Amino acid sequence: MYSLLPRPLAAPALGILAPLALLAASPSEAAPLSAGGSHVGEDHAGDVHAGEDLRAIDLSESDLSGADLFEADLRDALLIDAVLADADLEDAEAMNAAFAGALLDGASLAGANLRNADFFEASLVGADLSSTNLRDSDFADAVLTDADFSDAQLRDATFQGAWLLGADFSGASQGFRADFHEAYYDSATVLPGDADTGVMFFVMGTCPGDPPLYEVDRNGDGVGDTCEPPMTLPEPAAPAGLAACAGLLWALGARRGRAE
Repeated sequence: MYSLLPRPLAAPALGILAPLALLAASPSEAAPLSAGGSHVGEDHAGDVHAGEDLRAIDLSESDLSGADLFEADLRDALLIDAVLADADLEDAEAMNAAFAGALLDGASLAGANLRNADFFEASLVGADLSSTNLRDSDFADAVLTDADFSDAQLRDATFQGAWLLGADFSGASQGFRADFHEAYYDSATVLPGDADTGVMFFVMGTCPGDPPLYEVDRNGDGVGDTCEPPMTLPEPAAPAGLAACAGLLWALGARRGRAE
């Protein structure tokens, strides 16, 4: 009877595969960006693409940290699990773009058109989304701590389950049309004046004797009901080459195990 779990590879096999693993772990060689192109897992950190036509481009799992996408056309673009920390997307046209699971901490999206954009489970800690069009956009389960939504258009946007501690919605319009069900906020959060706090969870502080956990009032009675950990998100997906290499190593190990 053999085990399905892989056995350790012999040293010669690992020696042969080590260069392959290192190559796969490196970011993919970046190709020039163009509308409709596929650039999954590529390294474009710090690149300048201001004003470029990047409609329907696929940049999922790519590194765009610090990239200049000012006034870029990102309509229908795929940036799922991409890294856009500190990127400049001011005044970008990103209607229908998908940023699900993306890391946008410190990014500037001020003035961007993000109508019907998908930020499900994205992280936008300290991001600037002031004066954005967020109509029909999806921020469900996103981490929006200290994000700036001032003067944003919120009609029919959803923030269900989002983490809004310290977020600023001052001057945002049509908050009553946005969905804040089960979103978390605290005393530092500036909510739209017409938002329904009755469907939200208020974070009162940390639980006595257990600082890593937050004390949450879930029923609006002013008393903490539960102690909950800070919201965490999965790490952005590993580059496709690395995943493929890991699969190859596993398969070879399992094959060797069966043979023995």
